[in-house]
Amino acid sequence: QAPEAECVERVGVSEGKLRKWLLTTNIYLRNASTGGCVEALLRWKEAVDKEFDGLEPCPICYSVVHATSRLLPKLQCRQCANKYHSACLYQWFTKSQKSMCPMCQVPWGTVTSRPRQRQQQQQHHEQPPQEQWQQEHVGEIAAAAAAAAA
Repeated sequence: QAPEAECVERVGVSEGKLRKWLLTTNIYLRNASTGGCVEALLRWKEAVDKEFDGLEPCPICYSVVHATSRLLPKLQCRQCANKYHSACLYQWFTKSQKSMCPMCQVPWGTVTSRPRQRQQQQQHHEQPPQEQWQQEHVGEIAAAAAAAAA
């Protein structure tokens, strides 16, 4: 009897994608002419590598998929843009007794303008990004506020 692949726990991928991977893997396992077990494992690894390509690991635990929660890093620092697992960040805040980004040390949830960027804005008489965005989108903001009031 040919071996069959099954997934005990889905981590970081959609149910549909996992079903597709399992179907492809089982086809390779059942058909010796396609390479059998070795080819099935190589295709599985290729699919997983492709799925997680470009995802940066959590800077706290150094993993893309959290060891216990099986989640991807989703909480992003607004200053340095590093992404963290919620469990890692919670543990970091608890142990350090601070709510600061582990990488850039800025209080979590805040954005500070970098000194050089601020200097360049002042030299070119530019507005800070948030003020510039607000001015560019003032019409949209006003329309949304009017729609909400109606």
